[in-house]
Amino acid sequence: MGDLPTVVAAAVIEAGGRYLITRRVKGHLEGFWEFPGGKIRPGETLPECLRREVREELGVEISVGEKIDTVTWHYPERSVILHFFRCGIASGQITPQEGQAFAWVAPEDLERYRFPPADASIIHRLRGARPALQARIARKTTRPTTWFPVPFTTISAAVTSRAPRSQNPSGPRA
Repeated sequence: MGDLPTVVAAAVIEAGGRYLITRRVKGHLEGFWEFPGGKIRPGETLPECLRREVREELGVEISVGEKIDTVTWHYPERSVILHFFRCGIASGQITPQEGQAFAWVAPEDLERYRFPPADASIIHRLRGARPALQARIARKTTRPTTWFPVPFTTISAAVTSRAPRSQNPSGPRA
């Protein structure tokens, strides 16, 4: 393992309170879930790498925002330096180009999926951001003066019908 570490950029794409993750179909860490991205090429900046990788993997254009975290991790077969960036989809419809599954996952559900060990700190950070957001929303919300009783099954169906659909045939790890 005397080689130089592999430099990787990962896109943390959030929409509607959920994060986009994809499942690796081949190579190192096959079958694990990850944030989209990939290895940097010589002469490429990290944002350029992210835009290229996401376009190649998912067929969409992204905007690259602030860097969230940098993690160095040593696997038995290689070392990686992962740069996580906050990103958004600028244009296009997600169309997996390599046959990989993808899912939009709520922060509290991220740990139900099998991620590489190097992603542990970013998942912890993303899960930790959620309660603060909920607290801000709760402070700004006022209760209605009239309460309308609605059967739980009706509420459940309404919430389920609005939730982004997972595009993964195998779902989260058991």
